[in-house]
Amino acid sequence: MVVLKKETPPKVAVDYKLNKFELLENRIIPFFQKYPLQSAKVFDFLSFVEAANVIKSKKTRQWTAEHFAKIQNIQSNMNKYIKENQNEKQDDESNKGK
Repeated sequence: MVVLKKETPPKVAVDYKLNKFELLENRIIPFFQKYPLQSAKVFDFLSFVEAANVIKSKKTRQWTAEHFAKIQNIQSNMNKYIKENQNEKQDDESNKGK
């Protein structure tokens, strides 16, 4: 695992680059389960965990159409909260002029 810390005041960001699925499974996911996100992103994290479980459940390295379909379905629901809010804002802004 590689950790890169970027400090650009006033924010500090950390990038994690994983080279093994086990690191994701044993470190990253448990961390965010212990310290849950405090925003709508928590729903994306739950989808992310679901996708990780699909990957983990593969018996071989070979991907099947079923695996791809499951991942695509999960991915299509990610950022849904943000997309819905953006659409509502656009509707609100277009209705202000009326």
